Amino acid sequence: MKELINKGKLIGITIVISVVIGVVIGSFLVLLNFVTSFREANWGLIFLLPFLGVFTVYAYKNFSKGSERGNNYIIDSIHLDERLPLRMSLFSYIFTLLSHLAGASVGREGTGVQIGGTIGSKVSDYLKLSTESKRILTKAGISAGFGAIFGTPLGGAFFGLEMTSIGKISYESMVPCLISSYVATLVSGFFPIKHLSYQIVEMPAFSVKLLAVVLLAGLLFGFVGRLFIKLVSLVKDFYSRYFKNYLIKALAASLVVLVFLLILNFRKYGGLSLWMLDEAFAGTGSFVDGAMKFIATVLSLGAGFIGGEATPLFDIGASLGGSLGLLFGLEASLFAALGLIGVFGSATNTPLTTIMLGIELFGIAALPYYILIAVVSYYVIGHNSIYTSQRVEIAKFSDASDCRGKSVKEINEERKKIK
Repeated sequence: MKELINKGKLIGITIVISVVIGVVIGSFLVLLNFVTSFREANWGLIFLLPFLGVFTVYAYKNFSKGSERGNNYIIDSIHLDERLPLRMSLFSYIFTLLSHLAGASVGREGTGVQIGGTIGSKVSDYLKLSTESKRILTKAGISAGFGAIFGTPLGGAFFGLEMTSIGKISYESMVPCLISSYVATLVSGFFPIKHLSYQIVEMPAFSVKLLAVVLLAGLLFGFVGRLFIKLVSLVKDFYSRYFKNYLIKALAASLVVLVFLLILNFRKYGGLSLWMLDEAFAGTGSFVDGAMKFIATVLSLGAGFIGGEATPLFDIGASLGGSLGLLFGLEASLFAALGLIGVFGSATNTPLTTIMLGIELFGIAALPYYILIAVVSYYVIGHNSIYTSQRVEIAKFSDASDCRGKSVKEINEERKKIK
């Protein structure tokens, strides 16, 4: 009976924090829409990028209490029972809006995850809950934040379950994650916001050709996710190697982003670039669009701009997938959908989330292809992730059993030593 009472209390707390998260995320999305519209009407704001880049790293380094670690800090708080500073959610909220105001090519899911995870964690600290209850509430907060950001409660729930570990989900957190994601998404829906809404125009009949191209797409999406992770890391390492002063490093990196956005006509690839999704699903996107967004995002994240990776990865994947479908004479909208979920899912090592997002965003008709894309890209990405604090619970390959229990960061460091 006592256990049931405790579980009931935890569910009650989950509902309360989910309402709060839904309100915060709803207000954030309203402001993000305003900031985006204002920037698009005033392109001169792009010249704020160098100043914002310096201001961002200065503020995070001196006042954020370690919040510059972003989503990795959230993951470490779950694995290592670290205490998250409440200001992490405030910094993410403010600096994501500023990044979009200036036109940096970043996303928004980082804000949702950090707001949700921080609120769940801090409430647990305040109520002096057990370590296990704190882990569950933090994951529930992650689910609430992700679900509310994209209007995908099922995807949000599974993202909170999968984000922290590779090869294993937290079953004890399943009910709180489902409840939190649905409640926060419902609450955020009372705000005047519009979520992603695209359709697969026509489902082609099953054929050997279709199956072969889907498998090829899975390989390609996994490779793109892997390349994205590698290049973001290389860009950050490059700047750290040649600029010892962190403010000069931020200025130089931000100027590089500005140059690409201006001289190479990258202006339309700043911010969320949701127009890319429209064109990809209409069958008018191109590989070039995906490549341009890829480079703009790598440079923006490498410079330290705040926001996240999800929406840019959606853009890149949809453009790549839609173009691949056209190349083989297949339905562009189907492959745009597979690319949208596939590149993101591979880069984050979240195959179940990939499948759930497909179902929520595009319906169940293409479910077999969602599964194929999720599985193939999951193995192609290997033990790599945009979240380097993810820990390998079950190794993907029999000859990689020594990776078990280690974070992606630790595995990468061991690889460097071997080389």
